[in-house]
Amino acid sequence: WSKGFCDVAETGEGMLHDSCEHGEKGSVPLGSAFGIRTRQQCVDFCFARCKQCRYVSFSREFNDCSWYRRCDLSLLRSKVSGHANELPFESRAVHE
Repeated sequence: WSKGFCDVAETGEGMLHDSCEHGEKGSVPLGSAFGIRTRQQCVDFCFARCKQCRYVSFSREFNDCSWYRRCDLSLLRSKVSGHANELPFESRAVHE
């Protein structure tokens, strides 16, 4: 796991299915809806349920499991507009 996130991804169950089949990125909330509570469960979700997923970014504090088709792990982001502090995300590639 590397500190930071790949990119900003929108959250929403409605866009999950379409974007997982054809999209570049997406995000799902942690919790019972998708059974994701840990980093490993985020990886497992990505691998098992999201055809386009090759990378994940995870943050328990932000209640987020984001997936990406492409990500340069050497150029991970740590901040977004409107947040002065670094955001507590960790990212990694998802392998078979």
